[in-house]
Amino acid sequence: MSDRCSHCGPIDVRRACPSVGTTRGVARTLTLTWLLVLAAVSHAAAQPGGMPDHDAGDPMTTDRVASIHAFGQVDFTRQPNGLTAFAVGQLDLFATAQLGDRIHVLTETVLEADDSNAYGVDVERLMLTFDVHPRLRLGIGRYHTAIGYYNTAYHHGAWFQTAATRPLAFRFEDDDGVLPVHEVGLSATGTFTGLDATWRWTGEIGNGHPPRGGAPVQNVTDADRGKAVNIALTGQPERWPGAHLGASFFNDWFDYAPGLQIHQQVVSVHAVWRHGPLEWLNEGAWISNRIAGGARTITPTGYVQFTREVGGVRPFARFEWRQIAPGDPVLQSPRTTVRSAGLRRELGPMATLKAQYDHERR
Repeated sequence: MSDRCSHCGPIDVRRACPSVGTTRGVARTLTLTWLLVLAAVSHAAAQPGGMPDHDAGDPMTTDRVASIHAFGQVDFTRQPNGLTAFAVGQLDLFATAQLGDRIHVLTETVLEADDSNAYGVDVERLMLTFDVHPRLRLGIGRYHTAIGYYNTAYHHGAWFQTAATRPLAFRFEDDDGVLPVHEVGLSATGTFTGLDATWRWTGEIGNGHPPRGGAPVQNVTDADRGKAVNIALTGQPERWPGAHLGASFFNDWFDYAPGLQIHQQVVSVHAVWRHGPLEWLNEGAWISNRIAGGARTITPTGYVQFTREVGGVRPFARFEWRQIAPGDPVLQSPRTTVRSAGLRRELGPMATLKAQYDHERR
């Protein structure tokens, strides 16, 4: 994802561009997306049953020595003002490799054009991981924060997600996103069983929120002495195949501007059921921002998405919301609700056609 906006230059993470989308009103957008897997190269046996999910390439879930995938998309959109456009979407280059018996590396690089039609290149994920134990993995690098379900289930390869676009709550930081969906730091992940369920816990410590006017993600330097911490727990009950239940808590102190320290906390919960032709996603997150010594503001955001495959076609519907709290010291975006409906059709094992209609109210 590019870290620039054609209206205002570098985008401040989790702040809306002041020239885009800040007026109240209704927007109706029709998007037609053609997604395909451009390449799939593997130095070992491929997974059965066609393409795996996005993180089947993640060495945490595969025993292949190395694999390279490329995902691309082409869009056609009609905007509320009547203008139409063909667009080349993201070109996502995703690779994993096994460097040793217990050492793995994962990389994801995205090439994408911005509103000025200029291309940018971003390293979205770069993780070196070490298997301490079959039930414990340590990692260092840039990763998708374990906040909610969507952010760790669907990354930058849009081919995997049912809808053409990400939910409002989990948009990326440079696309009017409000959650810290990317982080640079250390992570630990483990699994255990109990209460008739398989549980997965995650602990992360990273650079956290940048200062005002900084790049969306602190890739090289950290402007603060402290670090952001995130913990998450997800479970898959044995009695409900396909069910995923989870919660996470994110905490960060950062210097937003000289003399302006912000305490940010994010609580998220999700309940997901993906079984056979059914897919039902429910997620909510609450973002708390407080100036040191001042009052706390709370911004709720979330979505509900439902789909059922019928005759090789997967119709879907989604309702999403975001209500920025008045006086929030960091977030500046109007209250937004989006109602979406669409269809997904598989054109083959490596190509998908999606049509989506969005009705956005601000």
